[in-house]
Amino acid sequence: MSFSIYSAVKDIFRPTPKLKVEDWLLTHVRFQRGPIIGSFDVKNSPWVREPLAQLRNHEVREIICACSVQSAKTALAEGAMLYLIAEEGGDMCLYLQTDEHADEFLDTRFKHRILDCKPVAALLSKGDKSIQKRTVGYSHMTQYVMGANNIHNLQSKAARYVIGDEAAYWPHGHIGESRKRTTSFDARNSKRIYISTPMNNSGEFYESFMAGSCSEWQVRCPECDEHWPMVLSQLRWDGDGAKLADGRYDLGRIRESVRYECPSCHAQLKDNPQTRHKLANSGFYLSQNSAPDPRVFSYHWNALTVPWVAWDTIASEFLKAEYAKKLGDYSPLAEFVRKRLGEFWDMREFQTEEINLSGSFLMEEPWDREFRRYMTVDVQKDYFRVIVRLWAENGDSRLFYAGQLNTWHELVDLQKRMGISPLRVFVDCGFERYQGEVYRQCSDNDWFAVKMDKPQFFTWTIIDKKTGRARQIRRPYSQVQHIDSGVGLARPNTRNARKADLCKRIIGASDYLKLIQHRLRSGQGASWEIAKDAPRFYYKEIQNEVFVTEKDKKTGKNKSYFKKLGENHSWDAEAMQLIPVHIEKIYGKVEMDDLSDKDSAMENEKESVNA
Repeated sequence: MSFSIYSAVKDIFRPTPKLKVEDWLLTHVRFQRGPIIGSFDVKNSPWVREPLAQLRNHEVREIICACSVQSAKTALAEGAMLYLIAEEGGDMCLYLQTDEHADEFLDTRFKHRILDCKPVAALLSKGDKSIQKRTVGYSHMTQYVMGANNIHNLQSKAARYVIGDEAAYWPHGHIGESRKRTTSFDARNSKRIYISTPMNNSGEFYESFMAGSCSEWQVRCPECDEHWPMVLSQLRWDGDGAKLADGRYDLGRIRESVRYECPSCHAQLKDNPQTRHKLANSGFYLSQNSAPDPRVFSYHWNALTVPWVAWDTIASEFLKAEYAKKLGDYSPLAEFVRKRLGEFWDMREFQTEEINLSGSFLMEEPWDREFRRYMTVDVQKDYFRVIVRLWAENGDSRLFYAGQLNTWHELVDLQKRMGISPLRVFVDCGFERYQGEVYRQCSDNDWFAVKMDKPQFFTWTIIDKKTGRARQIRRPYSQVQHIDSGVGLARPNTRNARKADLCKRIIGASDYLKLIQHRLRSGQGASWEIAKDAPRFYYKEIQNEVFVTEKDKKTGKNKSYFKKLGENHSWDAEAMQLIPVHIEKIYGKVEMDDLSDKDSAMENEKESVNA
């Protein structure tokens, strides 16, 4: 009798079973803004189903996702946070890259997610006034939204949950510090979630990912039902007849033929939304780590998996990056690997210390492939190192002149004898002791002054002439700056400023340009030839700076840098050649706009700054 009463009472007071995480999100979360409008349905992005399901697995302490851009990674983080706030409770720290990123994310995006989700909005202690700068107050918990770059943000709060956005880009040691926030909550099913596009195959995020399950997203072939991960090597297109004379591809013809080949039955899968959706919804994860930390689940997926990213877009971006690689510029390929494939970039794979000093011709020997010639000058205390190099339209080049001059008059005479336009003469102004004199001479002769600096790139805002819309692109050189040369009293903004009084100065991204130069020197890019009668000092100086990778003793991360072995003035002058080569689009990032009038490219670059 007592047993029957107990059973009845137990049934009455049994807690209502919780919905699966994906069902809860489908019921309560609806996106009003963004590329996908409507309910949070994991069928649209099925690769997030399993990471979300781990939120209810009490054995799991850490969830790590390495993935491509625009593949629902932010939606995954938002859905996880909304579920944990409504169904689990416990203080939460959300870390973005900087405090500025955190403020923007909370104010322009996550605030609306909170208010649009009824179960979460109902928990706000003071309605929408609970959403303050970097803090959201709920009746049962507090959520902090902060920047991970500030070490103090990682040391002052204890939390049951830590969510890290773009953790691969955090300073070394900061992931470790964020883990400590959950120490006192480990007995209460604490969770740490780190979601990011990868960086290099070193550092905390990489090591954390590799320690986990390393689960790879697999899909099933609709023809043979075999499963495999989607990889770039199985993407096919018809390259025959689509290759242009300069080595690039006619991307219009490529797009028409892009398809994915099944590695098992060799079925050719068409590039259309129906096929991509069918593949995505056949997917599942397969662990690649035979001995993972059982408390850490790590997941990887790429853009080939994402139905709303067309395969022809991926093929086009890859071919552009490959073309840039052939010229010695690996940056577009690195961005493609990290952001489209969601993979860790291995810098050492493309590193070599081989020196390729080839050439069977003489200095000042004519070259029938010459498209441009540039003169670059490295300024020293009492002499100049001068390089004149000829460039073909496809990026190949030949040394035309290398020498030492001692006076400014000799530089002017050489420029005229070589038939080089003043707008294609670039003079180093980094030697501060003689900087004023460099400015005056560049002003008098209409040359460009050049200063090499540490930034990896410079952001330009470009106005599309057809649409009037502004867009930002990155270039390895700055906009032209007009510097008072000291010749007269003119200033850049005065109405009657005399052009002759102003010096044109460009700042170059030193490491970026030298990395391209390093690859050219080692034969990894376009043909970069040296005249067999070049001066002995030239041969020595272009080998006196090498690219090395060493482990930093303080951070433990691999650090790549250029190591100077001796006098390297000719090397610096050669690296300066890459600035006009990029300006006139012989080299350059693949997204750069082509100039219709290449003969006036230098002047166009200059005028665009003042517009």
